[in-house]
Amino acid sequence: MALEILTIREFNGRKYACYFEEGQKDLWDFCMKVTQIGELLGYEYPSASIGELCTENLSHLIKFVKLAEQEGYFSPVFSFRGLLEICALSKQPNAVAVSEWLWEIAEDIKRITALALPSEYKRLSDEVDELRQIIQIIA
Repeated sequence: MALEILTIREFNGRKYACYFEEGQKDLWDFCMKVTQIGELLGYEYPSASIGELCTENLSHLIKFVKLAEQEGYFSPVFSFRGLLEICALSKQPNAVAVSEWLWEIAEDIKRITALALPSEYKRLSDEVDELRQIIQIIA
């Protein structure tokens, strides 16, 4: 999975990149690197702390993490849902603020893509309707 920067946002005076998979359609389902979510949550050792949290909750969190390639290196990233789950499990004092910040980004991205891509949305909607009709014929 190759990553591209979707947006860069500021939180507590630091800038953080939000990524999406190359070719991904749902841009609101952005992802962030493990170190980033650890820093956002205020851990002294961001990667190690998130790693420990993942180890303790592996069966729950495994479905939200992927290995992403960027500039020849691979690093684990969490999907939007995974980022929210990490916040909830972290019990860090600023976890609610980080969750709200993540939701603001997702809502902004949804608004922007809805405004910028109405013809694409219409085309995809038509394709879904066509697929439903085909499934009804086959069934």
